[in-house]
Amino acid sequence: MNGFYKGFKFLYFSINRGIIAPTLPKTAISYMDLTYVIDGELKYCIDGEAVTLRSGDAIAFPPGSVRQRYESDSPVSYSSFNVMLPRDFEVNVTGKVEKAMRSNTLLMLESARKDYRSIGAYKNEKCLSVFLYLYHQLRETAEDKENAHVGRIKRFISERLSEPITLQAIAGEVHLVPRYVCTLFKEHTGLTLTDYITAERIDLAKRLIIAREAPLFEIAEECGFTDYNYFSRVFKRLTKVSAKEYRKGAKGI
Repeated sequence: MNGFYKGFKFLYFSINRGIIAPTLPKTAISYMDLTYVIDGELKYCIDGEAVTLRSGDAIAFPPGSVRQRYESDSPVSYSSFNVMLPRDFEVNVTGKVEKAMRSNTLLMLESARKDYRSIGAYKNEKCLSVFLYLYHQLRETAEDKENAHVGRIKRFISERLSEPITLQAIAGEVHLVPRYVCTLFKEHTGLTLTDYITAERIDLAKRLIIAREAPLFEIAEECGFTDYNYFSRVFKRLTKVSAKEYRKGAKGI
């Protein structure tokens, strides 16, 4: 391993789709565990504190933390890195990070999966690169001090992606006039509400396509698209591949 990665040791990586997550016994770990929940729910205990992770959340267990995981109540899809860190690596993120998955997170996880399975000479360096990218992305998310109204708008949207979402409903949730909601959201995110909601629905669709075997039209409906043809056009516009091609690529076909 080259000098840039001196002190790092890549131990393990996995993507688990639609399984009952097994228990992990209460253990003080010597490495960093970074886990993303793609779909479903995981329950952990970190240093004695109970934590529930839902779709899109992540959790970071730093070296020396006491980790415990409970068997999942229903099938869950999740991905985990285990990495030994150099002694001088400063860990800035610990515990649960809500809504940690971004538009490129799944692509990065799939890239790590393919590299981890390969027999290439630089597979560990490539996997470490993905881990470090995602770790620092997670750090940005954890440190983000966005406008409180914008945060509430995002949470409101994320909890209702399968339903019709109106500007009036959003404005009522944050007690602001609709016109100001649009202006405020665009100022802080660079996106219109419509573009943000569409992108979030497609990100959810990507997670469900990977996690489930359901027909694509059912996934589209679950993500709030009542017109499958419209879903197909938007999916391809935002991901550059069709939903069917995305599923094949995720399975390595």
